Amino acid sequence: MTNTTSAAPKKSTNGRAANLPIGLLALRTWFRVAAAVAPRAVERHAASLFLTPPRPRKNGVVMEDAAAERYRLEVREGELRVAAWSWGRGPTVLLAHGWGGTATDMVPLAERLQAAGYRVVLFDFPAHGRSAGRRTNMVEWLRVMKAVSAAVGPVHAVAGHSFGGATVAIALAEHGMDVRGAVLLAPVIGPALFTDRFTGAIGLPPERAEGMMRHIADTIGREPRSLDARWAVTHLHVPALLVHDPADREVPWAHAESIADAWPGSRLVAAEGLGHRRLLRDDRILTTVTDFIHALPRHAAALAAAS
Repeated sequence: MTNTTSAAPKKSTNGRAANLPIGLLALRTWFRVAAAVAPRAVERHAASLFLTPPRPRKNGVVMEDAAAERYRLEVREGELRVAAWSWGRGPTVLLAHGWGGTATDMVPLAERLQAAGYRVVLFDFPAHGRSAGRRTNMVEWLRVMKAVSAAVGPVHAVAGHSFGGATVAIALAEHGMDVRGAVLLAPVIGPALFTDRFTGAIGLPPERAEGMMRHIADTIGREPRSLDARWAVTHLHVPALLVHDPADREVPWAHAESIADAWPGSRLVAAEGLGHRRLLRDDRILTTVTDFIHALPRHAAALAAAS
């Protein structure tokens, strides 16, 4: 049963302009025209775009910091090369960013946890930040989560934002990651629920959407609909904290609510007025997350190392 609480700040900054960029309008025109001439090529191109993350927003954070106990790492998983950073000492907490983000998005939480006596490991998923590639998908992200966990373990807790939150939930279920707790910040359910939004944004005719999904499935090696955090968490018994703004314009509140309803013993916090990203740096939310992680039982190996 889900326990829902609220953490409301004083004001909201959700207002944004809704005008479509000229480039997107041109893309929509191209898809509409090309679909009638070369439908199969259009389906392939749409699938490729769906698997291509947007360029990240610049936030002025530099990962290479001269402070003590901060190190650059590289984690390898098959052909994937993932840039990672280890900060501090203590029980290890993994921090996973979202689609179109980078490890820098998780720096406020990393700094709070490091100050509280934890070792934090931040990393850029494939095709994001300092990691190589231009296209990626959740199947690759699940492989990376498992590889990073194995490389830096034992892992005390793991936290993920947005698409990274869904990856955390599914990785716990499918890869049996041995953690003491998980935090999902503005999580999505999975990639499949965004196909309608995507095809509408690029102007892909509805009759071409099914072909696009077939190309995506062929590329990632499984049906996108099978990557669903609601199904994954049903049998998990790992304590979980979910944080989401009920008015989030990018990922509906229903995503976090449905995951929490399916996750036994989870707690859902309503971060009212913080939108999709401000919750990553809100002092009240950072304290809530740190307190949750601090209350988790320690791994025996971590306790032995600290003694």
